[in-house]
Amino acid sequence: MKIKILIISLLTIIMSACTLGETKKDDRIDPQIKRQIHILNKQIVDGLVKNKPENVLRVCSDNLLKKKSDIKVLMQLLTGNLKEH
Repeated sequence: MKIKILIISLLTIIMSACTLGETKKDDRIDPQIKRQIHILNKQIVDGLVKNKPENVLRVCSDNLLKKKSDIKVLMQLLTGNLKEH
């Protein structure tokens, strides 16, 4: 029992100590980066709403592109529930 508690405690400490860097939000984000993010977000959302996988796949990483067929299936499921405003 003590071993389990020790392992859980150790994992909790390790996980809470992990960080990927500083998180920035709102005005702390460089305006140029903010514009780039907005363009990419719009491209992805338009691709989802209009069921255009090529728009979404254009911004996918190499690892995600290996799952191209899964992404297309997911898009088909989402597209019916998304509407353009």
